[in-house]
Amino acid sequence: NLQVDISAPGVDVLSTLPGKGKCDICESIGRYEYGTLSGTSMACPHVAGVLALLMSKFDATSQEYIDAIEQSAEDLGEDGKDREYGYGLVQAYQALEYLDEASSRSNTISIKSNPTSAPTNAPTNAPTRVLTDAPVDAA
Repeated sequence: NLQVDISAPGVDVLSTLPGKGKCDICESIGRYEYGTLSGTSMACPHVAGVLALLMSKFDATSQEYIDAIEQSAEDLGEDGKDREYGYGLVQAYQALEYLDEASSRSNTISIKSNPTSAPTNAPTNAPTRVLTDAPVDAA
């Protein structure tokens, strides 16, 4: 596969499944609430999460984020980029370290001063709900 750039955990990943309605995947595995699934749909959120983590700490260009993810990956398979694993297994902490080090020698990468200080319109007293193992009846 010439399109693989990065690999991520994607086999037997625990996920939520629809409780009601049509779900071909749910029907094929016989479970409707929690279950394990495999495939690119389960691997992609890992990579997206690493990108979100990088973007929460650093201001950088799209290519610099990509470079951080690819260059910090744990090489799997043949040396370097290969058809099966791309650059290798995504590594969140190593990608953070890569951008941290790169920021010291780049004019385009900078560490955000305080990523949590941005104003927000989100309510601070939003109601919470305790999740239990009890079944939920949809009205």
